[in-house]
Amino acid sequence: MLQLVFVALGGALGALARYWVSNHIVSNARYELPYGTLLCNVLGSFLMGVCFVLVLEKPSSARR
Repeated sequence: MLQLVFVALGGALGALARYWVSNHIVSNARYELPYGTLLCNVLGSFLMGVCFVLVLEKPSSARR
């Protein structure tokens, strides 16, 4: 159940980030491609990868 909450929270944060960044980019420049959505998706994927590695990797001092 806790995993479902985290998935929902991540989806909500991603949707808000895409909305805010897209509105900011569109208000400052007129592009035909959704660069705000692309930027948020790339950064979000990168951050999820970093969090994934940090959660799964253990410090080298704990290995024996």
